[in-house]
Amino acid sequence: MSRPRPSLTVIGDVNVDITMGTLGDWPAIGTETVMDTHDLRPGGSAGNSALAMQYLGSDCTLISLVGDNHFGNWLVGCFEHCDARFSFCDAPTTLSVCLSHSCSERTIFTTRGHLERMDRSHALNGLEPARSPGDTALLTGAFLLPLLRAEYGVLLREIRAAGYEIAIDTGWPSGGWTPENRAEVLEWIPHCTHLLINESEATGLAGLADPAAAAEHIYRHMAESSCLVIKQGKRGATALRGGELVRTAAQAVEVRDSIGAGDTFNAAYLDAWLHGADLEAALETGCMLASTVISRRSRSAIATGEMSGIAYRAAFPGETTMRMEK
Repeated sequence: MSRPRPSLTVIGDVNVDITMGTLGDWPAIGTETVMDTHDLRPGGSAGNSALAMQYLGSDCTLISLVGDNHFGNWLVGCFEHCDARFSFCDAPTTLSVCLSHSCSERTIFTTRGHLERMDRSHALNGLEPARSPGDTALLTGAFLLPLLRAEYGVLLREIRAAGYEIAIDTGWPSGGWTPENRAEVLEWIPHCTHLLINESEATGLAGLADPAAAAEHIYRHMAESSCLVIKQGKRGATALRGGELVRTAAQAVEVRDSIGAGDTFNAAYLDAWLHGADLEAALETGCMLASTVISRRSRSAIATGEMSGIAYRAAFPGETTMRMEK
């Protein structure tokens, strides 16, 4: 009997995203601006990664917290195609208003809401012992989850003790990369099998302006067999693993909506890795899926299954059978 493929469990922030675009110059205070596009959708780093796994047709467990109100119930319904294990709390469900700018960047306003109630007990809710070697837990949004962040060191050890490998996307600390924030994150990353950060986060975490020097500095704090992945937007991604340095380019696309691109990369990269892809193929898969997502203004059509073929062919070009048959 064949051994089951390693699985992915995503633990972290899920909230409601209200996206609007496209904004040129920042409006004056007291004025009203009419936007050409808008979308109401589930979001948060963990939510975006779990949705990307849905799009890929791959099994995924999502563990998070929502508010006990209309928006919380709506969020739960958005994840019916994955193994979503939500806790409820008596706080308003967190909302993010995301404004896309004409330069392809975005500005995000997030309410405090339920994310500030998520703690270690919620993160461990529904976390079963790992069933297969290589089962991986992706932790996201730590800086938006102050109660959970305060227990992160204990949580990481508990997840490791349950048999999981760990992937972390730190996100950007709201207070910036202070010496205290750097020291805190550097204590997390020895637990990582995969550290998934963007280039700005890498230079901020290392306190070094040069991305290559920053990557080397960070990797010295990681286990030799671990992967440091640095997402570089339109320039692709770079990864360090042991003595191996791998770079891959991103597909050139017209950027219509960049929100959640890094979270989508995380899911596609890890999904390919857990399917046995090598480091280069996993990076290519992450870049390809992220590029495809940001080229679409609406995300609703992505869930049709079209994405699974794109990502699967990137990781396994010799295969013709797609994983998703829905």
